[in-house]
Amino acid sequence: MKDFYQHLNLNVLISAYFSDPEQRINLEKGDYLMREGDYNDRLFLVLKGSLSGYFNDPDGHSRFYFRLQSGMFAGVYSFFSQTFRSSTTIIADEPAEVAFIDRSQKPVRLDKKESICEQFMPVVAADLAHRQQLAQHISFEKQQTLKKLIETEKLASLGQMAAGISHELNNAVAVLQRGSQWLSENLAVLIQNEQQKQFFDAGNQHGRHLSTRDVRQRKRELQQRFGISDDAAEHFAETGVPDDLLPKKPKEMERDAAMLHHCWEIGASLCGMRSAANHATYVSRSVKTLGAPHSYRRNDEDVNESIREGLALMYSPLRKINVINDLKELPLITANRGELVQIWINLIKNACDSLFSDPTPNPRIAIRSRFSDNNICVEVEDNGPGIPEDIRANIFQPNFTTKVEGLSFGLGLGLTIVQRLVDSYSGKISVTSKPGKTVFKILLPVPESNF
Repeated sequence: MKDFYQHLNLNVLISAYFSDPEQRINLEKGDYLMREGDYNDRLFLVLKGSLSGYFNDPDGHSRFYFRLQSGMFAGVYSFFSQTFRSSTTIIADEPAEVAFIDRSQKPVRLDKKESICEQFMPVVAADLAHRQQLAQHISFEKQQTLKKLIETEKLASLGQMAAGISHELNNAVAVLQRGSQWLSENLAVLIQNEQQKQFFDAGNQHGRHLSTRDVRQRKRELQQRFGISDDAAEHFAETGVPDDLLPKKPKEMERDAAMLHHCWEIGASLCGMRSAANHATYVSRSVKTLGAPHSYRRNDEDVNESIREGLALMYSPLRKINVINDLKELPLITANRGELVQIWINLIKNACDSLFSDPTPNPRIAIRSRFSDNNICVEVEDNGPGIPEDIRANIFQPNFTTKVEGLSFGLGLGLTIVQRLVDSYSGKISVTSKPGKTVFKILLPVPESNF
C-alpha cells in the first residue's frame, strides 16, 4: 500500500494532524489495533513497526488482507465513510507505534481546503485504489485455489486413505479376477451341449450389452416372428444372440428358453465379474494417484465401448430404469479405458441417485454420443427432480455433501473425479437442470488426425 502514497506530499498533513504526543499508541507484538465490526472513529498513522490486516470470509475463517508499515494509514474506511465500524482486524506483527486523530478533530486550514475530508482526499483515493487492487488479487487467488484444490489438501487426504486399503483391496480383486477367469475356462469345457455352450460363450464374451429398450424391441420381434410366450421371448431377447443361434422351431424355443438363458446368464455374470474386477483395480489405483498428471493412454480407444462397459457395470441399479442409448459412430481417441469408464459410471450413478432418492414415475436415463465440431459429445440425461440452482455451481467441488429435494451426492467425490478426468483430456463438462430434465454434457476434443 505504501506505493500508493509515494506520489503524495503528505508531510504537511502529517505535521498538522499527527504531531500531538498525547495521541500516540504503543503496541506489542500480537496487540489488536482494531477488530472487524468494532466501533472505530479514529484515523491512524503508523509511525514505526509493522501491522497486518485480516478479514473474515463467509465461512468465518480469518484471511490475510494487507500489511501496514511506517508512513501508512489505517482506519481510512471507517473514519471517512462515517460508518465508524472497522472493516478489518489489524494486529501488530512487532512492537509498533501509531499516531491518531478522532472524529472530534478540528480541521487545520491548509491550502484553502477547509474540511478534513478535502485535505485527506488523496489518501482516501489511494486507499480505495489499493482496496480495489487487493479485491481483484484475492478474487484471482480464490479462483486459482479452487482449481488446484483437488491437487492439494483434498487429494492429500484422499491419498492417505487410499494408501491404507489399496494393497488389501488389490489382493482381493486379484483373487476375483483369477477365479472368474478359471470359471470361464472350465465351465466352457463342462458344458457338453453345443447350443448351451454357444449361449454361454455369448454371455461370457459380450455380457449384458442391450438396453432395456433394445430388450423390449427384440422381445416384440421374437413374439411376432415365432409366436412364442412372453417368458420365452424375454429370455431370448435379454441374451441378444442372433437368430442363427436360436432353436429352429417354436416348440424347441419354448422348451429350451429357460436353460439357454441360464447358460447365457452364467456367462454374462462372469463377464460382469471380470469387468468389475478390472474396474475395481483401476479405481483403487486411480484414487490413490488421482493427482498424477499422466497415465497410460492408448491411441485407439472407442468411447462408445467405454460407455457400454460402464452401463454393464451399472446393470443392477439400472434394472428398474428405462435406459435409452443413442450412440452414434465416433472416431477413436487417445485415452485410458478405465478413466473413460469411471467418468460414465459416476455420471450414471448420480442420475440413479437422483431418480431413486426422490421416486420418479417412469424413471429414465438417456445416454447419447455424437461427433461434432472436432469434439466427441456425450450427454447423460435423467428425468429426476433436477439440481437446485443455488447448489448447481458447487456440485463439482471436493467433499460437497448435500441432500436437497432427494438429491444425494454421497461423499461429493464422484463429480470432482469426473471433472478432474475431463480436464486431463482438455475437455469440458457442463450441466443444465430443471425439474424433469438434468443433462450432464461432456466434450472431448479430437485431433484432426484421428478422423
